[in-house]
Amino acid sequence: MADSLNSVDGEIDLREIVATLWAHKTLIFLITSLSVFISGYYALTAEKKFTASAIFQIEEANKPGFNIPGEFGALASFAGLGDVNLSSSTTLLEQISAREFILNISDKSSLADDPYFNAYNPDHKDPLWKATIKKLIGWQKTTAEKENIIENNILSKYKNAVRVRETEGGSIILSVTHNNPKKASEYANNFMEEVRKLVDYESKTAQDQRLSYLSETLADALQDMETAQQNLKDYTLKNSAMAQENFISGTLKLDTLRMERRKVFDISQLLSFLDELVKSGSIDDGSYRALRSSNPLVDDVDFRRILGMSETIGAWTWPDIETIEAVSATLRDRIKRLDIEIKEIENNAKIYATSAEDLSKLNRETKIAEATYTVLIEQVKSQSLAAGFQPDTFKVFQYAAPPLKPSSPNRNLVLLVGVILGLLSGGAVALLNSIRQGVYYTRSALLMDARAGLSLRSNRIRRLSKKSISKIISIISNRRILDIDEVEITLANKKLVYVLNCGGRPTASGTARLLATQCSTSGRKVLLCDRTGQSEKETEGKEIHKNFEVTVVKVEDNISVMKEEKGAPFFTSRSFNSTIEGLLDNFDQVFICAKNNESMVGLAALKKFDPSLILLAGLRNTRKEDIKKIEANKPIDILFYD
Repeated sequence: MADSLNSVDGEIDLREIVATLWAHKTLIFLITSLSVFISGYYALTAEKKFTASAIFQIEEANKPGFNIPGEFGALASFAGLGDVNLSSSTTLLEQISAREFILNISDKSSLADDPYFNAYNPDHKDPLWKATIKKLIGWQKTTAEKENIIENNILSKYKNAVRVRETEGGSIILSVTHNNPKKASEYANNFMEEVRKLVDYESKTAQDQRLSYLSETLADALQDMETAQQNLKDYTLKNSAMAQENFISGTLKLDTLRMERRKVFDISQLLSFLDELVKSGSIDDGSYRALRSSNPLVDDVDFRRILGMSETIGAWTWPDIETIEAVSATLRDRIKRLDIEIKEIENNAKIYATSAEDLSKLNRETKIAEATYTVLIEQVKSQSLAAGFQPDTFKVFQYAAPPLKPSSPNRNLVLLVGVILGLLSGGAVALLNSIRQGVYYTRSALLMDARAGLSLRSNRIRRLSKKSISKIISIISNRRILDIDEVEITLANKKLVYVLNCGGRPTASGTARLLATQCSTSGRKVLLCDRTGQSEKETEGKEIHKNFEVTVVKVEDNISVMKEEKGAPFFTSRSFNSTIEGLLDNFDQVFICAKNNESMVGLAALKKFDPSLILLAGLRNTRKEDIKKIEANKPIDILFYD
């Protein structure tokens, strides 16, 4: 592809592709026409199918599940009352496409007897040629039961012929395709009726399941409530009903005793300190002030009363040792008695706390059981009332009617596809053919590959190159042609010129004759060596000279034509080099052109003389391979292109 489609810097040249397609427009048109004909034939002869559609909607009258009051929602969750959801539209669509539903519809609508849904023929026999081939290759057909084959045929055809989809508004469209429009509408309506029955059955079944579940749960809740009430009754007979109050009064008394013990203990500690001070004899005013600073308890009223002192803060007397020891012994006994009372109250508080906890648990269980029972009994009443009312939740928006136009084949679409496939196929064939031919389709690609020193359009010399030498001289003497003059200037210093045609419309003979004539008008002695034989008529009635093993005929002033000798080789002769050297010595310029089959041989033979190469090329005729071969032998000096 890289060879056929010219690229610049590694990018595909779109102009080359477009030119290639345009060059093969006739081929593309024929392939497209054939594709359109085939698609049109298919659109006219294909089996017509009709699609009938029924539209309906399934609404839910109430929210599915149990309606639990907000204040009892948490309690009802303990009883396991969750939402029991009905079949959604998505689930319904899946059920309609399920195997069991299809087989049920098949039995009721007798799809097995319809050739469209069941094309199985138990008496079918293969043609002789087919049976012979199977016998030769040892084909072993697996035996299957008739019922299974029919069932599989119906399932496969049903899934292709029946389409169910849900719209954004929640409606359901059920479409049935059949080759008979009347049967298509009948099947669509029958299938919709089966869907309605399925919805009614599922709704009733779900209602019965809810009532059954509620009844069973209500019985369990009643039993739980009675058990909870009996447990509370048994507890109150065996235990005190004032456990919580006793626990509270005990804790209050316990706090009082603990505070009293703390104070008695602090006084006992202070007495121990006083005992040490008295025994040490440090009972002056400084010791008292230090004692008051470290132990403010010495100014406490209860402390002074215990020691029999005045309650006035300023009246302080140091107690004697006997009083301190007697009071200390009394306080120690008081601490022991308080510890015993505190321990006893703590044990009683633990007992009362356990009893209060059990009592709270029983009360809580009783309330939950009563609340659950209340919720369930209300649900049973509401569900029982709702069960007697069956609203019409299945709404039919449109019954299927026999369609007037077939749904398939879509002729416009088939023709459009045929046109597109034809264009694509024609384009692909055109590109493949361009790769096979390997020719140029754009001038830019040709000029880029040829890399000629001078490139000119050949349409200006095409008509003039067909004329004789005398007429050419007459024309160019009266009117100068810019392109020919430019070529003459380019060839001014070239002794040997080789004209090569690789698909251009001007012939190599005509172009060489035109350029040789032009150069001769400038006073140069020019020889035209035309190996194509097209210049033979120029030599008729002219003077013939035998020179250098070739025959030269002088046609006009300064221009001669080498006469071709029939059957004599030229480029491959042994004397070719000497002949060319002799011609170059006797003529100012020598123009050589050859037949197409000898052109490359001539180029190779003239390579040592370094000729000036003139190439004639044309779009869709010049092969890229030829240009590469020419470039490998000799650079192109002048290019004439169509």
